[in-house]
Amino acid sequence: GDLCETVSVVTMRKAMTLDSVLIAELPTGTTLEVLEIGEGRRIKIKSEDAGIGWIFSKTRMNKPIVVKVEDWYLEDFEVGGEHEVKSTVTMRQREGLDSPIICELRPGTKIRIVEKGTENKRR
Repeated sequence: GDLCETVSVVTMRKAMTLDSVLIAELPTGTTLEVLEIGEGRRIKIKSEDAGIGWIFSKTRMNKPIVVKVEDWYLEDFEVGGEHEVKSTVTMRQREGLDSPIICELRPGTKIRIVEKGTENKRR
């Protein structure tokens, strides 16, 4: 259940094998949840946008493709906290991704946290 973030573009596949169906190309800065450690450099992840699939965690030269998101990063967000949106965010009626969209918040928008999610560490 660790959270990680891509540090370069990452290819996400349906299964662990390289000949598996390509699901998505995840851009740099995508936050992912690690679901399972596979063989070699492979990890099974969950992406909010692309769903569940497999990616490499490191290059052949052992350089990281994803890095762990530190807990302190998420602890800054408390009920009542005021923040500024840094990149476009989709605001929904409820926590689930199947919840109706209210609007998109643009960079520079000031927000106040009124409730923290219970289903996902990032909502």
